[in-house]
Amino acid sequence: DSRVYRGMNEDEGVNLDDLNYLSFAYPVRRTIAGRNLILSINYQRQYDFDRKLEYDVGFHTALPGAIQYTRFIGDYVQQGSLSSLSPAFAFEITNRLSFGFAVNFWDQDLLSSNRWESRQEGVSVFATNGVFTPASLGHYRVEEEHNDFKGTNFTFGLHYTPTPRLSLGLVYHTKFTAEVEYVRRTRTFMGGMPIFSLTQTRDREITF
Repeated sequence: DSRVYRGMNEDEGVNLDDLNYLSFAYPVRRTIAGRNLILSINYQRQYDFDRKLEYDVGFHTALPGAIQYTRFIGDYVQQGSLSSLSPAFAFEITNRLSFGFAVNFWDQDLLSSNRWESRQEGVSVFATNGVFTPASLGHYRVEEEHNDFKGTNFTFGLHYTPTPRLSLGLVYHTKFTAEVEYVRRTRTFMGGMPIFSLTQTRDREITF
């Protein structure tokens, strides 16, 4: 077929206002060889999924003996976040070299906000040779949820100070696979009449 795209006009919004990091640390003195040791518990908001997109896109399709015009108007909204709760320690190996280690728990039982959901909703309009009928007006809605997120990974760190004016840091995060419950709901109407409805629920694995 031959298509002419009229393009996409969109308004996007991102809201990143939230608590990003919180930590409580306790120094332990008089450890091995008099070296410093720090124990801490850390909260970090790692991923923010808040998004909003409005779209309006249309195109023409050449059919045998006819020209069909299709237009989609709708919006996409996504909300949620992923955070980790991390007990950690850091130890001073020498006066210039320190080592750190943390265990990162990504568990919705510990952090109830560890979930995200999205909704896509809009209308579709079809016209053939410029003729539109109410029966060709469609409405669709797709909802997705990711719940009960669970996963664990580790963070290793080195801090080296070769001179009083220079510090070097190295951080390594281990790969991990999280488990999550995925729910998808799809509903479609055509000419005001429901023609399709489906709810799917299954367990998923997401690798970071």
